[in-house]
Amino acid sequence: MIPGFRSRRLSEIELGRLVLLGNSRDGAAIGIRADALSRAGDLTEGVVRLGAGQIRFERYGLDQTLMAVEVDYVLEPDLASAAVRAIEAGDLIVSPANGAVGVLVAGPWQGLGLLDIASAVARPFTDAGTRGLPVSLAWQLVHSEERRRILFTRHPGERPSEHPRDELPRYTGARADEDD
Repeated sequence: MIPGFRSRRLSEIELGRLVLLGNSRDGAAIGIRADALSRAGDLTEGVVRLGAGQIRFERYGLDQTLMAVEVDYVLEPDLASAAVRAIEAGDLIVSPANGAVGVLVAGPWQGLGLLDIASAVARPFTDAGTRGLPVSLAWQLVHSEERRRILFTRHPGERPSEHPRDELPRYTGARADEDD
């Protein structure tokens, strides 16, 4: 199954939809169309980049063109991975103090923001004054109709591995053994 791709302006892409993002310091990635609210309630339009590096909110103008991915997805938490640990951008968290549930993202705030997946709006997040750390879970985005198709996976505390390009595995045809 090949997903549909459509070139659209950011203003035409519904909140919560997937987009393809071009190269950045983290490389090409998928993203979720989202908005960010400041502590003062100011709205910033953009995308949450889901890539090998830090998961973060990036500002985009409403007139900028992106590649929209026409795939419906579901965020699946891995309840067996639940643990209390120091949090970082990309973690799916449940805060026992205020009941906040969402994905932590780096962005235009001081500190982290919490992306509510249902509304695709990120707000500043603080765990100051709580009686402990939030519960962190592994999660993945999967195709909503074909659950075995995984679009993105994130494990708490995971660090992207940095491999030189020539060390990456090469997948060649049956003739690869003949060339050695």
